[in-house]
Amino acid sequence: MEQAQLNTTLEQAERLLSQGALHDAEALYRDILNAVPGQPKASQGLGLIALHTGHASAAVELLQMAAIDLPDDARIHANLGLALATAGDASSAESCYLKAIKLAENFVDPHLNLANLLLETGRTEEAADAYADAERLAPDSGPVHYGRSMLEMRRGRPNAAIASLRKAIAHAPSLLPARINLANLLYHDGKREDAVEALEEAVTYSPDSFDARLNLCAMLQQTDRTTEAVAIARDTLALAPESPELLLNLSTAETADGQPEEAWRTLDRAIGVAPDYAPAKLNRAMLRLLLGDLPGAWEDFEARPSRGILPHPNIPAIPAWKGDDLAGKTIIVWAEQGYGDTIQFARFLPRLKAMGGKVIFLVPEALAPLFTEFPSVDAMLIRDQIVNLPAADFQIPILSLTHYLSISLQDIENPSSYLITNHHPVPHHASGDFPIIGICWQGSETNPNDHKRSVAPTALLDRLETHEIQIIGLQYGAHDAPIENPGAGAADFGELATIIMACDLIISVDTSVAHLAGALGKSVWTLLPYAPDWRWGLTGQETPWYPTMRLFRQSEPGNWDSAFDALTTALKRHSFS
Repeated sequence: MEQAQLNTTLEQAERLLSQGALHDAEALYRDILNAVPGQPKASQGLGLIALHTGHASAAVELLQMAAIDLPDDARIHANLGLALATAGDASSAESCYLKAIKLAENFVDPHLNLANLLLETGRTEEAADAYADAERLAPDSGPVHYGRSMLEMRRGRPNAAIASLRKAIAHAPSLLPARINLANLLYHDGKREDAVEALEEAVTYSPDSFDARLNLCAMLQQTDRTTEAVAIARDTLALAPESPELLLNLSTAETADGQPEEAWRTLDRAIGVAPDYAPAKLNRAMLRLLLGDLPGAWEDFEARPSRGILPHPNIPAIPAWKGDDLAGKTIIVWAEQGYGDTIQFARFLPRLKAMGGKVIFLVPEALAPLFTEFPSVDAMLIRDQIVNLPAADFQIPILSLTHYLSISLQDIENPSSYLITNHHPVPHHASGDFPIIGICWQGSETNPNDHKRSVAPTALLDRLETHEIQIIGLQYGAHDAPIENPGAGAADFGELATIIMACDLIISVDTSVAHLAGALGKSVWTLLPYAPDWRWGLTGQETPWYPTMRLFRQSEPGNWDSAFDALTTALKRHSFS
């Protein structure tokens, strides 16, 4: 091949490579190598194609060949560094980047790639210096500002990361990861509408991006724009009709939008595509439970991830109980998920005792006072305080009792309280003869949907303070509450139960306080979001789980006023005698 033809073919191949036409570019590079074996630019081009198509080892070999013939080409060494880093050889990759920088100090790519490598390997301060060099050389580079945002997130500086992401987007509007990360940071900063806007812009710039659409669907749900979430998810099915992840997101949007039957069908479709997809099985379980499909739903419920979070490393060595005969046997039942779940499902422990078993209950320390004299518990273990487990024939996570006991709706109905506190109730505070109402306005902040179930305490207080009642707080940890809040000082659920027993009525969002009050047999009014947790069903003011509980539901996503209106009307008619 003559030099002029070689140069023309190389230029054409490089143009095709830059346009993403990898197959056509590869054909030209191979033609060149057939005519001129070892031609370094062609080897470099094939190396980049191998890197882009996930063949890091082949890329390393090709780029090393190119570097032998062109040892002073900074770009080849920079690309070789990328290939080596992708292949997992961080040390050699770093050497290549440093050599490229030495050959061409003002070449930004090796500075940026070195910074990314240093960040990935935990050398944060060195990475900061390398990002500063890259930013000095290319202040208008979107990838450089995006890299710095990753550094700021590693440093725990979300506001600085947001600023860097905004710069990245300003200089590179089509940089999709920057838009998605910006949305996530804005969401965690409480700016949910801004997060939605960022994702809407991402979809505008990349309408066929599956990731952008999936994130937008999830974010729309978090901002109670559920109908729009359903629409974007259904539109995205055209891109990925058999994606279990997309079908899962569509089902959650349909559930939140008040379409549980549609959601169930969507989940059946997801499980048909991926029979072992545990998140879809779990969501289908919760939908079936929401719709009252008991006991069939409990089998799907076994897909819940909390079954793998063990309270003691020796638990797996004990055989799992699956309905075996318990006569003369010992079984360890261990608490899982939240405090409220453990309180709610402890009602089934007497069934094990009635089967002739010795029941050992393993619980978190905060719950221990509730079960020290629980009649069906022979012994209690406290999580994180037990070194050696006692001998046992079986073990089971508490929520799995429902499946292996085939719990039906009739089995759930509980005519009386099943928890008893032996503490003496605290005296009524001197505030006339007004009834005492204990309120709880927030669940655990670690729950990703806590903002949907929690309410602003001032909004609730505004509705209650017109009544002749005394209001106290049952909110654990809220030392800056707008009312007297003895719940903040409760050391455990035993002390919290004592405070609850001193109240005439409990008003709570869907959290452990509501379960505790119901299990104690206290009158409790529970505020529920539009799409409630599976245990509360879709309609009605009563629940078979707690006969002393009354439910107050949102009429539409995010509308607490409707629930507050019903609650204040009920309060006017309520007799505290």
